[in-house]
Amino acid sequence: MLNTSRPPFETPGATLSPRLWLPRAVLLLAALLMILALFGIYLNYRPLPFDPVGWQNSNGIARGRMLKSLLAQTRFVGFPRAEVEHYLGPADFDDRQIWYDLGPADDISSTDPRAAVGEPGRLYGVFAYDKAGAIKEVLYNHRRPILGSRPFDSTGWFGPDRKARRAMFTHALGRLRELGLTRPETLGMLGRPDGERVRGQYDIGRGGAIFGRHRALILEYDVGDSVQASFVAE
Repeated sequence: MLNTSRPPFETPGATLSPRLWLPRAVLLLAALLMILALFGIYLNYRPLPFDPVGWQNSNGIARGRMLKSLLAQTRFVGFPRAEVEHYLGPADFDDRQIWYDLGPADDISSTDPRAAVGEPGRLYGVFAYDKAGAIKEVLYNHRRPILGSRPFDSTGWFGPDRKARRAMFTHALGRLRELGLTRPETLGMLGRPDGERVRGQYDIGRGGAIFGRHRALILEYDVGDSVQASFVAE
């Protein structure tokens, strides 16, 4: 005798219970959201052609999208600063520095990236100044160096003993800040520096879509304000 309690062609167990279809629906929704998120990241970070107006008016992420096409056109080596800033605008951070050798460093593993100058293993006092030539900051190429407290005197400063120069650097620094000396006045007081550089730094966002280090386009200028080198720093 036929069993009429179930419709014809119905397979036993064909209907999923809530315990089965609910987790599958959640997994499917999560996968869909992941795909949409990845697509959104791609749209946000896909390369863009370089546009001077867009570059000047955009944030770091948008500049990062233009960077590849910008560097494919030129690296600006040999360009005068005025022409560079016509295309890129003023640098986000204008880095003008002179530095003096203060002898061996205490710890060569603690280099300050803002003042990475000179020979490895040596301590340098780095003076940063603005476009007008006013000293705005003093750095060391190594963090927290051990300095002395010897009063500044020009005879000891210009002598061959770098330890003496290092011992009096804190007093020289204090006098420079108090007097508000400009770059020419600093050179007149401390003599010709052991090195100097002028750099323009442009923010170009991070190195990856989600994670990555902060990046910057660095343009190094010579004494004639022409680009000597360009590179991307992280």
